[in-house]
This record gives sequence, structure tokens and C-alpha cells, in this order.
Amino acid sequence: MPVREPYGGKWLAFLLVFSYRRNNHLCSISKVNPGSLLLSLEIYPLSIKKLTLQEANHRNLDALYKMHFEMGDEENGFTNPAFGISRDDFDQYIDELIDCSRGIGVNPEFVPQTTFWLMRGDYPIGISRLRHTLNESLRTAGGHIGYYIRPCERKKGYGHLILSLTLDRADLLSINPVLLTCDSDNTGSRRIIQNNGGLLEREDHLMHFCYYRIDRS
Repeated sequence: MPVREPYGGKWLAFLLVFSYRRNNHLCSISKVNPGSLLLSLEIYPLSIKKLTLQEANHRNLDALYKMHFEMGDEENGFTNPAFGISRDDFDQYIDELIDCSRGIGVNPEFVPQTTFWLMRGDYPIGISRLRHTLNESLRTAGGHIGYYIRPCERKKGYGHLILSLTLDRADLLSINPVLLTCDSDNTGSRRIIQNNGGLLEREDHLMHFCYYRIDRS
């Protein structure tokens, strides 16, 4: 949330980070554009607990099951195959995710993909999926990466973070360029993709779909 203050004369670019806490987040005051008359107060989702991107695993399953239950079966093209399954069956679902990341038992109509959790300590914030390659269906909709942030954690910068960390994992698989797709009217996702280096390649006005390319070289 910007805090605007008039000031006469020139500003020097500076970044001051301090330990003031608000809603369990750290705040920073930043000024990065010399000549601008704005002082920006930006709140970043930097929790005291460490944020990590973890490959699908069998830790913290109760918390992960709760997040999947909250998700519903689909939102903006991000599907949730675990929606509605029992807690016991959720363990098997995790096994399937791990196998898929290794290319084991993958349906010929699909491709290997790795599923990640964005975790704050033992608390799951979101999910990302990294497809190792593309088929024709994913070139039309889906791309290399899909991500989801649980509703109670949105508008805190986690969408940008989970995409950035998943792009780092794409580098390890030598995936370049990276294709991302989203609905044309999903301004939040479009902004996140653009802030991670996404360049709009084309927009399908009939499907109301955008296609972004991120070069990682």
C-alpha cells in the first residue's frame, strides 16, 4: 500500500528494511526512482518462519489435506484431483504425485510433472505444478507451470514467490523458454507472470486466453 508524501528537491535511491511487524509480516520502506516524489511503504509476506518450496512428500499430510479440501475441484483452470477424497486415499494420491514426477505410471495423454508445496514452517500456503515437457493440449492451455495460493493467503505476494521458485526448479530441468497461460481477465495472474519476466506472445480473443513466454537464458 503506497504512502505518498510530497517532497521538494531530488530523492536519492535508497532501501531501508526494518523490523517493524504488521499482521505477522515484515515491512520495508523503499524508494527506488530518483526524481520521483513518492515514498512507498511496501509490506512483504516475510514470515518469521522459513518459506520453502518442497517437492510432494508425506510430511504434514493433515495440513495439506485440509488445504486441498478448501480448494474445491477447480479454479481458473487449476484442477484439484484430491477434492472429495478421504484422508486415507489422500496418502495414495501423494504416492501418485511422487511417481508422476519420476515419469512412473503416467497416462499417455499426460506428461511427467512435479508438484510442489509452498510451506511456511509446517503450514501449506500454495501448490505449483511443473510440467517437464509439453504436449499439444498443454500448448493450448496449461503451459509448463500452474500454481495456486489458498484464498486466505492471497494478496500477500505469495503468488509471485511461488512462481519465481518454481521457475528456479524449471532451470534445473533445463526447461527454456517456459510457457505460461492464463485467462485474459485474470489480472492478478497476468501481473505475477509479467513481474517474473513473462512476455505476452499472443492473446486468443476467442478463448479469452493469454500466452506468456519466459526466457531463462
